[in-house]
Amino acid sequence: MTKKRFLLITLGLLIIGMGFIIWYLFIRDIEAEENKIAAPALSQNVENPCAAPTEQPESTLPADESLIVATPEILLEENSENYLLYVFDTDESVINFTIAEVPSINGTFDMFGHWFEFIKISDEEGWCATLWLDIDGQSVDTGNEVTDNLIRLGFQAEKYPVGRFVGAATELIQDLSAPNTINIAGQIELSGVVRSFTVPVEVTINGEQLIASSNIDINANDFGANLPGGATLDSKIRVVANRTDPSTIDLPVLPTAIPSEIPSE
Repeated sequence: MTKKRFLLITLGLLIIGMGFIIWYLFIRDIEAEENKIAAPALSQNVENPCAAPTEQPESTLPADESLIVATPEILLEENSENYLLYVFDTDESVINFTIAEVPSINGTFDMFGHWFEFIKISDEEGWCATLWLDIDGQSVDTGNEVTDNLIRLGFQAEKYPVGRFVGAATELIQDLSAPNTINIAGQIELSGVVRSFTVPVEVTINGEQLIASSNIDINANDFGANLPGGATLDSKIRVVANRTDPSTIDLPVLPTAIPSEIPSE
């Protein structure tokens, strides 16, 4: 084989390889699958609003025994002061993350929403809290398109575009007018994998607006994700939410297409 022919074959293989990479990262189309954790109903419509998620089979979403399971003594009524709903402002809410390897990777994820709920159990006992948060897995932005696509690929964001956390506070809140640090225990789903998770959240309510923040570490390996630069996402979550009349709530249309069942564990 002549040197010229060898170089032409090598160049051809490189072009084919680059074409495959461009197709794989930027062009191919994968249908999205439904989340394994179902979107929750408003607590006004369920029997035990402060319980663990129950819309999926018990065997696949085991309840945490520390979670509060109680039906409010005070009936929930539309616009009642015994029920407060704060819906995320997605323009002001964001997840900042760092993959803390050398060199570190910094970026953000946007949120689809959705809400914090506060339900008064009784005047003496106080309030329970629930949280539903959805992450837009395809919104990752590190300032580098190649890195963004590698992270999307690692999390299978085309197939599982919605990361989800649904949970309830492990203790009652006595005073909503003061800043509170609460632990919210529930289920987190990333890359189609569901894990039990507890999120410490600092919550401040100023009348019609709620501001919440949380610092958590997520091990991508726990969800079968392979990320560039390391496995741990040091995540800083900031939520701005506004009090909303529950009668005006319409469940959002999320990018899901193919129903899927949860495998038994």
